[in-house]
Amino acid sequence: MAIQRVASKWAKTQVLLQNQQVSPYIPLTQKYTRATLGNMLENTPLVYIKPDRGTYGNGVMNVQRHGEPDAPAGEQPAEGSPHTGVEYTLRYGIRSETYANLDALHQAIHRHTRGKFYIIQQGIVTLKYEERQFDLRILTQRTPYRNWETTGIIGRVAAKDMIITNYHGGGSVRLLNELLEGNVSPEEAPHLERKLYELGVATAQQLQTGSLK
Repeated sequence: MAIQRVASKWAKTQVLLQNQQVSPYIPLTQKYTRATLGNMLENTPLVYIKPDRGTYGNGVMNVQRHGEPDAPAGEQPAEGSPHTGVEYTLRYGIRSETYANLDALHQAIHRHTRGKFYIIQQGIVTLKYEERQFDLRILTQRTPYRNWETTGIIGRVAAKDMIITNYHGGGSVRLLNELLEGNVSPEEAPHLERKLYELGVATAQQLQTGSLK
């Protein structure tokens, strides 16, 4: 049986969370609402907001919280109380906008989502290459014996001021050893690479056998 081709990021996340080997590497993911925006930004300073279905990084946004909230998530300070000092920077493409409260931030996000199904994910502080974000793509394929095998890993480096690494957004491809140099010691690099190879296989197996809901 082949991997089930499902466009929904939400559905695939639910499948991967069923696997104990894979689930620790899945960032906290929820359906986007005003409430989940507030709750997540209370507990983490960076979140990503993505269309449930989409490719090439289209529609992806992130929000960075500046300052520490001192009111419960989703609540604003009472009228006449001092400003909390918390601000939120919304980034998409190469643009950024700053908002002083969650209501204004949510309204700005809503103008982009237009009521469509979006997910919100806990942001991960990533390693950088030449001061730019990068991510790793693990290529896993079926062998003639119908086993899964990781056959390579490539890195994608974001263009300047971009929050996505996709080629269509100006991203560029780099080899794994280039990206790890300066971030990981020569002794650690082989162990990390082996772990990534194993994780690629476990992910493919789970997507093949897991139950998509």
